[in-house]
Amino acid sequence: MFLHLAAILILTVGSCSGNSVTDFEDCGSSVGEINNIDITPCDHPSSRCRIPRGTNATLAVNFTANGLITSAKTFIWGIVDDNMYPFPVPLDACEHMKCPLQSGSQAVYNNVFFLSAVLPPINATAKFELVDQLDRRIICFTVPVLLAW
Repeated sequence: MFLHLAAILILTVGSCSGNSVTDFEDCGSSVGEINNIDITPCDHPSSRCRIPRGTNATLAVNFTANGLITSAKTFIWGIVDDNMYPFPVPLDACEHMKCPLQSGSQAVYNNVFFLSAVLPPINATAKFELVDQLDRRIICFTVPVLLAW
């Protein structure tokens, strides 16, 4: 349950109803550069992103490719008390963004996740990572989130 909650929190971090998330940390993007992260819904996109349980959350990450990307995988974790919990997401990132990508081209990873009302309210850090066909980190970021009542 913690794993599922943490993953949901991470995914939710990315797309704040028209508000860009500004409180995020890049965790080693190398084959891409993050341009913008949006999470919808997201109260407080400049601090801990507050996301209500029992709703859909949309994550949209706009980035620029710094190399050829022919395929990509998605990884999401919830981090609670320094423990990482994987979030079950479809592995094929190209289902949620354009592939292939040429160096210098922009893309948007866009996905929707349901945050179950049975999940407990919790503060966590969401970690999102896209990895390319050579297992290089395309983009990686963390963002503080609160799964709220």
